[in-house]
Amino acid sequence: MLMFVLFSAGVSAQDSKKSVKAAPITHMDQFLATLTSSGNDQLAQRVKTLIKTPQPSVYVTPGNSVERGGGVPVSLYVDAKTMTTPGALDLSHVNKSKVELVTIKINNAQDMNGGIDLSVFNDFPSLKYVYILAEYVTTEQGIIASVENNNPQYTVFYNVLKAN
Repeated sequence: MLMFVLFSAGVSAQDSKKSVKAAPITHMDQFLATLTSSGNDQLAQRVKTLIKTPQPSVYVTPGNSVERGGGVPVSLYVDAKTMTTPGALDLSHVNKSKVELVTIKINNAQDMNGGIDLSVFNDFPSLKYVYILAEYVTTEQGIIASVENNNPQYTVFYNVLKAN
């Protein structure tokens, strides 16, 4: 019995080391409202600026990346199909040092085949936000179910441009 208790305690200790939970994935409006209501108006404004105002950015397409806006990119744009197609996502030439926001555009349900693996962004040292932009009719549950390897180092939020 003593061995069982020691084994259980060891497993429990290992689980607690591994289980750093990422924040829940929320709608963009809810995320911004939460920031504002908690007194983080400047942070909410920074997120809005990253989303809506042209910034130095990098656009990633299958096998290619193009920088726009001059300066070190603070935003990265990629579509879900590029992320889910084996070998299509090449981030090796991307300057990752200052990227704060990654926007993942989903054009249709087929783009979600295979899920969206966010671990490809784990080596972006300044990444704070992943914005999933769905341009087809979907649900919160559909988006959440498609996201894999959500990292607690950044916040994931979404918006659906074509509502039910």
